[in-house]
This record gives sequence, structure tokens and C-alpha cells, in this order.
Amino acid sequence: MSGSLSDRVLDVLAGANGQMSALELSHSVGLKTRKDINPTLYDLQKKGRIRRVGDIPAMWSLSQSSASGSASGQSSEQKMVRSSPGASPAGGVEGQILAFLSGKGKSCTSLEIAKAIGYSTRKEVNPYLYAMAKDSLIVRDDSKGAPQWTLLCSRQQHQNTVQESQTSFPMQHTSSDLSHIPVENVPQRLLVVLGSKPGVSYTALELLKLTGCDVGRQAITTHLEQLKEDGKVEGSSTFPVQWSIVGRGAVSGSSDNTEVPMETDTHSFESRVLAVLGAKPGAGLTALEVAREIGINTTRSQVNSQLENLKRQGKVRCLGTTPEQWVLASLEVPPSSNSATYVSDLTRNPVSALNEYCQSNQVALTFPLIAEHGPSHRKTFVVAATFGNNQFKAESSNLKDAKRKAADLALQSIRASIRTVQTPPAPLLPGQVATSQSLELDRIHAMSHSMLLQLQQSIQTPQPGRKVLAAFIMEDTNTNDMKVVSMGSGTRCVAGDKTSPKGLVVNDSHAEVVARRSLMRFLYKELLAKLTNTSTVFVASDTVGLVKVREALKFHLYISTAPCGDGGLFSREDDQNRVPPADNTHMPTIENKKQGILRTKIEDGEGTVPVGENCQQTWDGILHGERMRTMSCSDKVLRWNVLGLQGALLSQFMEPLYMSSLTLGSLHHHGHLSRAVCCRAKDIESSLPATFTLRHPKLGRAQGGDELKRHTEKTSSLSLNWAFGDEKAELTNGVTGRLEPGPGVPRISKASLFSSFASHCVKANGTGPKATYSDVKKASLAYQQAKIALFKLFRTKGYGMWVKKPEELEHFTMAEIESKLPVDIAC
Repeated sequence: MSGSLSDRVLDVLAGANGQMSALELSHSVGLKTRKDINPTLYDLQKKGRIRRVGDIPAMWSLSQSSASGSASGQSSEQKMVRSSPGASPAGGVEGQILAFLSGKGKSCTSLEIAKAIGYSTRKEVNPYLYAMAKDSLIVRDDSKGAPQWTLLCSRQQHQNTVQESQTSFPMQHTSSDLSHIPVENVPQRLLVVLGSKPGVSYTALELLKLTGCDVGRQAITTHLEQLKEDGKVEGSSTFPVQWSIVGRGAVSGSSDNTEVPMETDTHSFESRVLAVLGAKPGAGLTALEVAREIGINTTRSQVNSQLENLKRQGKVRCLGTTPEQWVLASLEVPPSSNSATYVSDLTRNPVSALNEYCQSNQVALTFPLIAEHGPSHRKTFVVAATFGNNQFKAESSNLKDAKRKAADLALQSIRASIRTVQTPPAPLLPGQVATSQSLELDRIHAMSHSMLLQLQQSIQTPQPGRKVLAAFIMEDTNTNDMKVVSMGSGTRCVAGDKTSPKGLVVNDSHAEVVARRSLMRFLYKELLAKLTNTSTVFVASDTVGLVKVREALKFHLYISTAPCGDGGLFSREDDQNRVPPADNTHMPTIENKKQGILRTKIEDGEGTVPVGENCQQTWDGILHGERMRTMSCSDKVLRWNVLGLQGALLSQFMEPLYMSSLTLGSLHHHGHLSRAVCCRAKDIESSLPATFTLRHPKLGRAQGGDELKRHTEKTSSLSLNWAFGDEKAELTNGVTGRLEPGPGVPRISKASLFSSFASHCVKANGTGPKATYSDVKKASLAYQQAKIALFKLFRTKGYGMWVKKPEELEHFTMAEIESKLPVDIAC
């Protein structure tokens, strides 16, 4: 072939009457690789002689001007698409692949295919293989280790199919219908062609000709796949793939709007909306997702209107998320009178609980394997919990975990469908009588669990495993109104190698600690509201520069089981002094030296151990493998009853805030609990500065909470946090201390709460803190004085030394972390 390389490329493209890849062009002009010809191709593209179409692989064709000059009068309707198995199985790379696989009669690797057709590496043929797989010409098989490719149909069958389509559909398109739509707007043209005959289906090659778009079959298929994801078209499972419009409304070519008015049968439309939501009962759907499921002739506004109407009828409900997600108001299987006991228990294995629930309702429960994908050494399994007409899907890297997650999603939906979780009251303990106080504790218990169910529904994430729940409830004694203002769940502490010297992770994810840190976020929100005189919580204090909580407000702490450490360690086996006295006085159990000592949690596990003598932690020790030690929840609750719930930073703005009561759901023992959370520090009053005191909260057990049974179910590593005003709950991983899933900084981390403090400083004083997090905490002098007195009492009484985190974990400034936090972290 004579002439310059540019002329030879133009001649090849003119003779091809379509598109060719760089590799095909390279071979056609006598070169070996794409790199040899790419500079020439891009030079011709700059000169406007050729144009590039698509990306993987990039395809090249003559520009309109070059085509008109070299085609000797050929019209655009007579141009053929690029060489492909559909056009010429005997020629082109795809045709050679088909010929090789057809002759081989078995599956082959990419490298075997590449060498058989004259290439040296699999990278050179992989783009063609994946494109052919997308067109259902071949299929990839990962079951034999290295990916292998198998022919789905014989070469002759494919050629016959294409020839039939060429005979049935001559190269023409309805130009009168498409004249107003630019040729570059491929999706719009596809919708018009398909919508003009709703009952007819077409192959990608047929649509290429009918739309008049000179983009190639592969590009047309890509557009069709995207329209399929948008719910506007659907493809058959046969070969070749047949495409048709979704829905019964035809699409007119006389308007740019492809949607037509929906049918006027309101009852039929209502049924379709309910059917779409019923097909996915475990997951909330937005109005747009419902519209796409119904079809192209349905708009989001029409669905929104119908959903609001169904909501008024009590048939659907909104999860309160942003954007709004909708679910059916109840499951098709009504809960039986005793089934609530199976789903309200946080300690149960979700599969066992769901099995018993279905048995009580005489409904069959199965867990079919819906799908599996991924390479053979790292597969992902999709399992569905199926009962009645309900199906809840979940996926995981192993079948057992996927089954547990699916069951947990089902239980979340069942709990939500039971408007008030009615558990039969537990028998009164010996000596215990029903009082107004016990009714109040039951109310606190019910509110806490009800809020947990709402939050779980809002995030729609499976959280299988035994859980511990904690919540703070605010009561207005003037109106007797109560509301949950913060909530947390979790049982883990961060591993030493996962912690952050910038305060970007949550070190302690035990439920009580998470609920208290979420309460601090609520207090920061109310402090900001106080600046504009809109706070319903704070009033001015007698101390200059501080505020205090209104006297009518009380804060109650609920924990689903006894706090770890001294409060729960001795509770199960001791039956003495279990019931609290009628007059709410505390009678702590103190029988031996083991009771009352400080204890620390085990890193990345459960349980506690005594603090020991050498308990100072160092940062370099942690980095070299020492375990991170965190004080037990019993010890931390005791600290809150002395120093307050607000912590050091908030003490610069408000007086100490103490809890009024502590309610347990299980493992309650008055003697051990009273000793652990307050009475150990009874001699500290005289050492505390003004405004600080030792609070002895009311202690009790909710009658609706069963005694904790021993189950084999492991605890969940996930932790949930929420504060009043949040749109939805946030999930973190207790072992890593980070958000689950994805990047970001948890909103209850040291860094985030420091940001809330800094935000208030700026709005109140006009300037933020410049010092380190540690130094800013030390500036709360009265708080530090009370803390020193408490730690001294521990040592004096022989309880041990309070184990602190390494100092390096608090040596960060606001300037160092500001760029890592969301802009609205303080809100």
C-alpha cells in the first residue's frame, strides 16, 4: 500500500464504510500496535478528517466532509456499521474470535484467544471480549480459576440472525418522525423509535438503522443499557437481545417530552404503586424509583401525589429520610398476640427469632440463594428471607452471614409494623410492687425501643448480632411530656492500631458512651439556639457567663442491660438485695474487696479486667502493639454522677447536668448497681467545688424487659448514634471507630465535638479556640478540680487508678482538623 500513512488510514476507513479501532487500523496499514498509529489518528482528528466515537475501545470513522468526498455520492442511509460479527463474521476481530471459539468447541482463556488470532497479549483482545459478552455473543466463566470465554451460539446462527434482520429491516429510518431530534441525541431517538410501536421489540442492530445514528452497534447497546437502568426500556434474555419500551403508553416523536399522560384509571395506578412497594417490602423506595419501576409514562409528581393519598388511607408510610422513602404500612403477615416477644429481644439470633415468628403465624420461611457474583476466591452471595409475599435481600461474603443479615432486615420491618411493641410484663421480683415509678420506667423502656425501631428503618442497613441499647430521655415535669433526645448502641472499643491522634475516630462505642456523646451534640444545638433566645432547654444561670438547664427538665438514662464492669459483673448470681427499697434510698452491696474496684474494657472484645498497678498508657507503646485500655461503663457512669453529663468543654458554657434516673432492661441488681454508679464515691462531697455534687439517681428495672438469657449469638461490631434533630441515625464500626460504610468523620468523635465547641465560641465570642484540644479542656478549672478530687478518692479507697488515654491523642488543634470535617458538622 503506497502513499503517506495519513492517506492510507483514510483509504482504509473509506473502504470499511464504518468504524474501526486503532488496533484494526494499525494492522490494516501494516503496523503492529496502537501506539504506532495513534499520533496519526489524533492528527487527522485535529484536521477534521476523521472523528473518534466511544471510549472502550475507541472507534474511528471518517468525518462527514471526508466521507462525502470519498464515498462518491453514497448517502448516509447506505453506510454500514463497523466490521463486526453482526455485519461480517468472517472479518474483523470479533468475527475472528467467533470463528476460533466455534471451531474450538470449548471455553478458552483470553490469552489463548489472543494468540489464535494473531495477537500477543490478552489486553489486546479483552475490550472485544467484554463488548461481545455485553451483546450476549459469548459468556465469561470464572469457575475454573483464570477467566474463560464460551460461545453462546454458533457462528452460522449469529450470521443467519443478522442476515434475517438485514432482510426484514432495510437501511432506512423514519426521518419524518426524527427530523426535529438532533442525530447526536441517541437516547431520545431510541425512545421515539421504540415508543412508536410499544408492542414491537428490536435488536440493537435494527435500532442502529432505524434511528439513523452513525455511532455503531456497541454504542447503541450502551445507550440501551443506560435506558434500561433508568427503567425506560427492557431487554429480553434471548439472543440476540430484543429491546422494547417499558409501559403501555406510546412515545410521540412530535415532542421533546417522552412521557405521556398516565392512564386515568386511578384504582389501577394505585394498585401498581402498591405492587412496586410490595415487591421490595424490606427497603424504602423514593417516588422517582417507584415511577421508574412502573414505566416511562409515569412521572415522579404523579407518584408523589398517589403516595400522599395512600398515606392518608394508612396503606403506606414515609420513613422520614431525605429524599423521602416509602414502604408499605404493614407486612402481609399480621403479628400474632405472642409474636412480639420474639422480635423485641435484642439478644436473639435473628434467624432463630424470625423462624419462631413465622412458626407462630403458621407461615413458611425460606432463605433461597438469589445470586452470587465475583471471582471464585472472593464471591459475594445474595440471600433472601422469604415468607408469605415478603422478601428481604442481603448480601455478604459467606452464606451464613448473608442469611443473618436478611433475617435482621425482615425483623426490622416486622418490628416497625407492630406500632407499639407489646411484650408481656415480666413477673414482678419478690418484694416488688407495681407503682407509678415502675410505670414511668416502663414508659422509658418502651420509648427507647420504639425509637430504635424507627432509626433502624431509616437507615435500612442490616445489623445482625446481639445489641446493647442506651438512650437519654428528657422529661418536662410541668407537662409530663417525655422525648428521646439521644441514642446509642454498641459493645466494642477501638483497636490500638486504629485510633487517631487527630480525634477522627470514636474510641469507645459502648452504648452508654455513644448515647452520652450524642446527648452532648443535642446540648450544643440547644446552646446555639440559646444565642437567639429560641432554646427550650437552657435559661440564664446565676454564674456569670454560664447557662443552666430549666428546673422543670429531667434527664433519664435507659440501658438495655447492666453497664459493663462493677455494675454487671456480680448481678447474675446474687439474689440478695436485688429489689430497690420503696423510698428510693440506695443500699449498696459491699461484701469483699473485689467489689467496687475500677476495671477496663478489653480491646476489640467484651468483658472487663481490673486496672492493675501499672496502668499508664503511652502512645509509642500502643504503636508497638500494646492493647488500648478503656475504662468500663460502670466507672464512666459513676464519673458522670460526679462531674456531670456535659464534659469538660461544655462546662465552659453551662452548669453541670446530672441524670435523674437510671433504668435497666435486664440484669438489674439494686445493691451492685447502686454501689457501682454512685455509692462508691459517697465521701467525695466535701472535696467538690461549687455547682458540682454526687448525684444518686433513681434506679430501677423496666417490667417489660426480660431478664437477659444466655444466647450463642455474637454481638454486632456496628454502633448506632443519633441525637434529636438528626435526619437519621449514623452507623460506625466499633473496632475501627470509623463510619460504616465509607469515608468521613463520625459526628461523635473528639474532632467533631471540638468543632461544635469551636463553632459556639465563634458565634458567642467572635473567635474560636487556638490551643490544643487537651489545653482547652484544662481551661475548665472547676471541672478539672472535681475530676482530680474523684481520682484521688479512687486511690485512697483502694479502687485503683483511672486509666487515661495517651496524651498524644488530644494534642491536636482546630486548625489541624478543620479541613477533614464536614462544613455543617456543628449543626
